[in-house]
Order: sequence, then structure tokens, then C-alpha cells
Amino acid sequence: MATVPPSKAAKLAALVYAVQNERTSDLFFGDASFSTEKAQTLQATVGSRLINTKDGFGACATGAGIYENDVFLVFRGSTFANYGADWISNARIGLEIGISGKPVHIGFNHIF
Repeated sequence: MATVPPSKAAKLAALVYAVQNERTSDLFFGDASFSTEKAQTLQATVGSRLINTKDGFGACATGAGIYENDVFLVFRGSTFANYGADWISNARIGLEIGISGKPVHIGFNHIF
């Protein structure tokens, strides 16, 4: 397993916010570290009944080159780009049991 340099990890963490459609996904997955063969975007429904939108939440790709035996899972944090729907999900405070059987934040659990 090759170590991802901090500068590259920071770049991917910043770029994943733009993964919203096929064109922007192609730009993200154009990085030589990824094999585009099995690359896919991760979509989530965020918000509530009033403000609800489907949004790019992350990216998953197998590695290429020195990362060929690795898998990249890159998730974004909250954003205002989706009409504030992320923050509505974040406001769903409290815990519930996730699929792992462990307690998890309700808002994140519904998005993830």
C-alpha cells in the first residue's frame, strides 16, 4: 500500500466537492492515481421534506500506478452548494443505531 502524500490528500478532499455530474466527475477521476475502470460517484439525498435534493457526496475508485492495489473512498463535508440542504440534515440531532449496530448521528446516518 502506497502512502498518499498530504498535499495529494488535501487536493482530493477539496476537489470532491465538485463531483456533481458526469463532466465534473470526469475531471476528478482524470487524476493519474485512479483507474477509471471502476470509478463511480456516490450520491446522497440531503435535506428534509421542504428542502430536499440529491447531491454528489463522494467518490470511489480503484487505484492506478503505485496505488493499483488500493481503493480510494473520498467523501465531502457539508456545503451550501445544495441550497443549504446539508445543514438541514446536520440539524437532525440525536443518535440512532446504524447498520453497524453502533450509535450514529441521525443526520449523517440518513445521508450515508
